[in-house]
Amino acid sequence: MDGPLRYHRVAVTADATSEPISPDAPRTAIGGLGVDELGRRAGHLAWWSRTLFELTGTWASESGDSPARLLWAAHCHQFAWHADLWRERLPVRWDHPPELDVVPGIAGMDDLLELLRDIEVEGRPVGHVERLVAVTRGLVPRLLLATRQIGSAADPMLDAPTVRTAKLVAADLIEQWAEGESLVQRLLVEPDDARLAGDFLGRVEAVLAGTSW
Repeated sequence: MDGPLRYHRVAVTADATSEPISPDAPRTAIGGLGVDELGRRAGHLAWWSRTLFELTGTWASESGDSPARLLWAAHCHQFAWHADLWRERLPVRWDHPPELDVVPGIAGMDDLLELLRDIEVEGRPVGHVERLVAVTRGLVPRLLLATRQIGSAADPMLDAPTVRTAKLVAADLIEQWAEGESLVQRLLVEPDDARLAGDFLGRVEAVLAGTSW
């Protein structure tokens, strides 16, 4: 059964009609993930998916005739759907509202968002190719890895909805990466453009270094 999972002292089913566990109940989960760990991972993925929806939606509206416009327009809707899917996987607990789990989970997020939203970096305009490289080569691969990890950790018999969600989202992310990388390689034809895009990606990677979702 899809929908928010509710956990009990002995968790054998995802019964959405029963009461959530009390604060002193054991953190027994349905499947291979503990309650808190499932909330942490699904919450991070929901936050990142929602944030990428907002960013790519804004970029699509600002891109004019850029070849990236149609790509952003298509991908932003997928990110929004992914965010909804991960929110549905958040466990319900008496002492911990699900929304508390919807956080980025890494330090330096303000710096990263400022970098991705800025129209200038070090006095020069930020191009659509640089943003495309940052998302395609920096953020989407991390999202894909985290998505596959949560799908592998969940029990396919006892927590089938989480496994199914991970498979659906991973398939979209693989396609997003392939489409984005294809466009990046078409657009990066000049050495100077490649260097600028690489520098921008390096700034993104510097914030993400050593983090996991």
